[in-house]
Amino acid sequence: MNTRDSLSLDGVWRFCPDLHADGESLGFWKQDFQVRLWNEVPVPSCFEAAGPSLERYTGMAWYRRSFGLPADWHNRRVVLHFEGVNYRAKIWMNGQLIGENLDGFLPFEWEVQKYLHADQDNILAVQVDNAHHDEDVPGKHVQWRGYGGILREVTLF
Repeated sequence: MNTRDSLSLDGVWRFCPDLHADGESLGFWKQDFQVRLWNEVPVPSCFEAAGPSLERYTGMAWYRRSFGLPADWHNRRVVLHFEGVNYRAKIWMNGQLIGENLDGFLPFEWEVQKYLHADQDNILAVQVDNAHHDEDVPGKHVQWRGYGGILREVTLF
């Protein structure tokens, strides 16, 4: 039987729309950035879950959450797995950029053990951009509604 330990990161996250696309330059990804005034939203969900003002919102938004690591995971290989984010995503763990995904709705993952703290909370920050780009499927079709957000489960293995 194949078993592996997992830790679901679904649940309540902090959320902030990035109306001016300046969250990265303002340091929304930094460990010490204060997010206590950001909305709380469920993950998985789309931008609209943060409130009616975000209906049909197109652009960037940020998700953040903290989590502890199980004690027996220290010095083990750990993979961060996203089942689907729409469209583009950039991921930071404890202030370090770990990767970028350009394939909306599709699963992606990275090894993250070198970014994790065993003895304190870890901060996961996700920048999501649901704007249409020519090089993305479906491109810049006018009639396509691109729900943005972390639309599927997030898990550590």
